[in-house]
Amino acid sequence: MVELRGREIRISKIMDANNQMKIRAGSIVNLISGQYDQPSDANNFRINTSEMQKVLKPNDVIYFDDGKVIGIIIDIQPSSARMEIKIGGVMKGCSQVRFTSGKHAHLAPVTNQDIFDLSQLSKEIIIDYIALPFASSD
Repeated sequence: MVELRGREIRISKIMDANNQMKIRAGSIVNLISGQYDQPSDANNFRINTSEMQKVLKPNDVIYFDDGKVIGIIIDIQPSSARMEIKIGGVMKGCSQVRFTSGKHAHLAPVTNQDIFDLSQLSKEIIIDYIALPFASSD
């Protein structure tokens, strides 16, 4: 059995050598989609989905690193969103990002990376079952 990553959203690695950064409450930060291969910093959080603009709206709450840092969307741009950090703290790179309740369900359940991973893995092993996390009927 192979489990896909599916709708899992993560922030990219952080420029700091420890792969973490301190974010202050009141900071204005850009949430940038589709640039996960570039490091994040205190001004630009890069995430691994390019579908963010389809689901986010102003005043949506975003939780980073299990809620250690929380931001609220101010406005949405074509490939980014500006947000104000309401609860600051120390955040690790590659940590999970959670949108306001129910927003994840509207993202594509299978990503291009999932398809690539399956194609590579199927060359090495026989896959009997595929599990998909965060599945829903939406």
